[in-house]
Amino acid sequence: MQLFLIRHCQSTNNEVLDQKQSPDELIGGDWIDKMVPDPPLTQKGETQGKLLAQFLHEHKNPNIVKDYLPDHQNVSGFNISHLYCSLMQRSIITAQYISHAIKIPQIVWKDIHECGGLFTQDPKSEKRIGIPGPNHEHFASQYPKLIIPETIDPKGWWNKPIETQKDISNRANKVKTELIKRHGQTNDKVILVTHVGFYHHLLSSILNIPISNKRNMWLHLNNAAISHLTFNKTGIRVNYLNRLDFLPRDLIT
Repeated sequence: MQLFLIRHCQSTNNEVLDQKQSPDELIGGDWIDKMVPDPPLTQKGETQGKLLAQFLHEHKNPNIVKDYLPDHQNVSGFNISHLYCSLMQRSIITAQYISHAIKIPQIVWKDIHECGGLFTQDPKSEKRIGIPGPNHEHFASQYPKLIIPETIDPKGWWNKPIETQKDISNRANKVKTELIKRHGQTNDKVILVTHVGFYHHLLSSILNIPISNKRNMWLHLNNAAISHLTFNKTGIRVNYLNRLDFLPRDLIT
């Protein structure tokens, strides 16, 4: 299996955090009020999505060149066979661009959502509170080509409290196990359009890296960036992480 972990394109929450972290911004402010539980893409994020999809399309079909085999840098093409996204709209929309460009179905994998799930913050207690999220009817009407093989609670796909760190680690291990079960002993080339926090936990699980609550070690992935791993009989090969050579400098976020 060839695994491609792609972070969704820039969301409005990403943009707010980038501005908050700017050295020109005064300490404090109402930036946190601009955060939303399930943010859409920004205009910059939409552009990133188009360029990401164009890049995968231009390198869609394998060119059999002996000098490039085995092709760890995808010089001879990606030839993607499976495309998964979470139920968060920034992942859905990013994967939508890819699906349209390379003409393969866009399949939901509910468990590859961002850490914590869907939640809001109580303005008084500052406690994070889980919220229901959209249901199957919403996704069917908004994204009619989205394939949802999993059951969704009619009250909403999340509809439970915010995840704990243990919950996140268990989910990452579950996804790793299921990923290997579905595709591990195949020649499939699989994209997961996921989120930076879950990417960190999933990659840590795959590579058997201990997770620290202090976050003194972090596996980062920029918006729209690609990481590529190979699973074979001898083990796992990390071919590249956080690839962004298809974006101009002003679109790297």
